[in-house]
Amino acid sequence: MKFAYIVMCVSLLMGCSTLPSSQKVDAFGGATAAGSALLQNAATANRTLALRIGEEDQAARYVRGGSFTLADTPDAMLNPENFKPRLEALRALEAYGKALKLAADQGLVDQLEQASVNLGTAAGKFTTAGSPAAAPAVKLVSRTVGFLLGNAYAGEIQAVIVARDPDVRALVAALKDDLAGVSVLLSEQAKDLEYQRKVSLLLIRRDPKVDRLRLYDEYKTARQEVATQAALAVAVGQYATVLDQLAEAHAALASGDPNAELTIKRFVALTNDLVDLVAAAAKQDDKKGST
Repeated sequence: MKFAYIVMCVSLLMGCSTLPSSQKVDAFGGATAAGSALLQNAATANRTLALRIGEEDQAARYVRGGSFTLADTPDAMLNPENFKPRLEALRALEAYGKALKLAADQGLVDQLEQASVNLGTAAGKFTTAGSPAAAPAVKLVSRTVGFLLGNAYAGEIQAVIVARDPDVRALVAALKDDLAGVSVLLSEQAKDLEYQRKVSLLLIRRDPKVDRLRLYDEYKTARQEVATQAALAVAVGQYATVLDQLAEAHAALASGDPNAELTIKRFVALTNDLVDLVAAAAKQDDKKGST
């Protein structure tokens, strides 16, 4: 009777009817880390792309015999200071996802609690909804319940997920606003890079001293570079769907939704597809060289 009462109290405290399986948490954590890392790469790629486009433009000016500079300042570049809080939020989401995966795989709950605190701190910069980590009393009781369900740390993991769900929702809303601009900018930059690389290829081809093998290599290099950035732009164009599905899957885990598995599978599938798209574009030249 006493144990039944404890189980009931824990369920009420965590606001759910079902503790998450380690497989669900593991899958969600991995997809969250991968998706957050992808969006971080997109945000930081903006600066690299801006510099690369400027470099290509100035090189073409030099080859034509016109005026040029060795240190131009590109215009199409985000102010890193303005976007810094969003990058910190993405890093916090990535670390939180990795910590969830480790907690599910290896029971490293202490790391999850620290990642949870950092996530709350990041969320606190955009909202006052930041919530503390699960209280020790709840953790100790829920560990007993979780053990009987086959995972000694299921209750502690669930307590953290429940506590952080408002922060995840707040971060998703803030990131969606800013990443809209990043997505548009990256798409335009990918087109600008393609244009500049075509200009460079035409200039190289005009030189009668350049043989066909050199032309072939130059074309492959340019195509590889453009394809990688275009793939990244396409992937980032799905930012809203990624973030919405992340929030939906996290909420499903927090609430103990019996359909959480389907929600998580959709999120994992989308994230994997986008990560694979960018990876395939980045490796396509290596594959061609090995055939």
